Formats: sequence, C-alpha cells, structure tokens
Amino acid sequence: MTAAVHPTQEGISASWATVMAWGGLRGALSLVLALSLPSASADYQRVVALTAGTVTVSLLLQGMTMGPLLRRLKITGR
Repeated sequence: MTAAVHPTQEGISASWATVMAWGGLRGALSLVLALSLPSASADYQRVVALTAGTVTVSLLLQGMTMGPLLRRLKITGR
C-alpha cells in the first residue's frame, strides 16, 4: 500500500499510510454518480438522499475518530 501512496524510494511509514487511507476522500465519486442519474428515474431522489446521507455519516465518523487514531499511532504530541 505504501508504494501506491508514495512511489518514491524515500518510503512512508505504515502509520502515516494508515492515516492517509483513513482520512482519504470518500464519497465524492458516489455523489457524482448519484447526481449523474437521469432525474426522471423513479428512485432518483431516494438514491441521491441515501448517497448523501451515507457520505455525511462517513465523513463525521472519520472526522471524530482521526484524533484518537493519531494518538494511538503516536503521531500527535498529545
């Protein structure tokens, strides 16, 4: 995984790779795909609402758990 994230010979620690994977963008592609559906389709509103809700919950969960993750991996000074 680290080679895909940082393809130089310097490398990247597993801790930082974990943080980057946990904090990565999630949902942008899902929202684009949901919004690109024809608005005349029967379940358009439902698909967009469910996708937006899932992305929001995912972002909140990741945001609230980033601090504890950093402390557990001993990346932060606190």
